[in-house]
Amino acid sequence: MERQMSATKTRINFGAVLRYVNIEQQPVIIQHAGKPYAVIMAIEEYERLKAREPQADWRAALEQARQLRERISARRGGAPLPDPAEILHQLREERDVQLAEAIGLR
Repeated sequence: MERQMSATKTRINFGAVLRYVNIEQQPVIIQHAGKPYAVIMAIEEYERLKAREPQADWRAALEQARQLRERISARRGGAPLPDPAEILHQLREERDVQLAEAIGLR
């Protein structure tokens, strides 16, 4: 179970907190004004989490999204995309008709 400590108590007992994190391999959540603010964790856990993260640069992902938007807009001749709520409404109506036909109501 993860421990929670105030920032002041952590500052006063920093050496003990580091030993706890290292020996117990459990994180310590640091609270500021009663709210979670930061985490101290063992380096092994940090490295494991870091290795799991995709290394993609968010700027590259944003640029890809912009390019995709431009390609979609070009295909649609500049027409705006339909409202997702309207698309869902139409799909549900089509489904309702199909279900009614399947059970013999139409």
